[in-house]
Amino acid sequence: MQAKEHTESTSKVIQKAFSPRIVGSMILQVGLCVGGLILGAVLLGKYVDAQMNTAPWITVALAVASTIPACYFAYKLGMRAVENSQPEFSKWTEERARALADEKSKPVEDHREQTYS
Repeated sequence: MQAKEHTESTSKVIQKAFSPRIVGSMILQVGLCVGGLILGAVLLGKYVDAQMNTAPWITVALAVASTIPACYFAYKLGMRAVENSQPEFSKWTEERARALADEKSKPVEDHREQTYS
């Protein structure tokens, strides 16, 4: 008798690798960081444009320039989330491996009916 195949759905593995708590925290941090950086650049650009009468050029330049550090910070925050999720995922994979090993070590019962003459 063949052993039962154990496969997890991709969404289940991703959910275990990146818990909702860690993903939610990362999304909030990235949103605030990127949004704050770009919003700050736009507000600063509008102020400088108003002072120098150069509208909208400095605003556009600062908004575009702010995307570079925004992408960098988003990357760094994402990598930190991956690092934070590794212990949880490792624990889950170890527990799963132990459960599969325990299941494989159980004797396989033959459920066929035996006929006696």
